[in-house]
Amino acid sequence: MSKKKAFPLRINPKLYEALERWAADEFRSVNGQIE
Repeated sequence: MSKKKAFPLRINPKLYEALERWAADEFRSVNGQIE
């Protein structure tokens, strides 16, 4: 398994809200959804 690297992610608040809804639909965290 490859090592994960942390980095800041700056995105539009509305896009983040959409990611939160999408992640919640699949019972995942936002970080898990982005991966």
